[in-house]
Amino acid sequence: MRTVIIITIIFQAYYGHAQNENENFNQQMQDLSFMVGSWKGTGWIINQGGVKSEFNQNEEIYYDLNGSVLVARGTGKNTDGKVIHDALGIISYQLQTNEYKMNAFLANGMKTEASLEIIGDGKLKWWFETGNGSTIRYTSNIKDGIWTEKGEYSPDNEAWYPFMQFSLSMK
Repeated sequence: MRTVIIITIIFQAYYGHAQNENENFNQQMQDLSFMVGSWKGTGWIINQGGVKSEFNQNEEIYYDLNGSVLVARGTGKNTDGKVIHDALGIISYQLQTNEYKMNAFLANGMKTEASLEIIGDGKLKWWFETGNGSTIRYTSNIKDGIWTEKGEYSPDNEAWYPFMQFSLSMK
């Protein structure tokens, strides 16, 4: 009988802990709900050769897998209608480290794991190291149905150079 009571106490403690973790996880994922929707707008990008191009951008942001991930599907087309950006991002919250991660995939086969942080009401940044000591970061602001985002490159994490910017409206 004593063994049954001990097992019951352990089970209840574990279940209570797991339930608290699940509630924390769900809240962390819901904190990104300001991104959800269909977005459309324009922007510009500077390629590695220094040429600046304008583009039209569409973003579809939605929860999947019972709200455990946030999916970002983005497509950018140049003024001639040619696809110049085709990406999929999957954002999740890591309970073990208490941080967001985004796995980003491009149509050309490139991929990365980026860190993501909410930095204010409707504001976030995400970034990744390129492998040669440089960093690429994006800063987003979503307010009143307008999503602005700026991409910057730094070779040394001190000087930052803008290479992309867009402004989208909720459809």
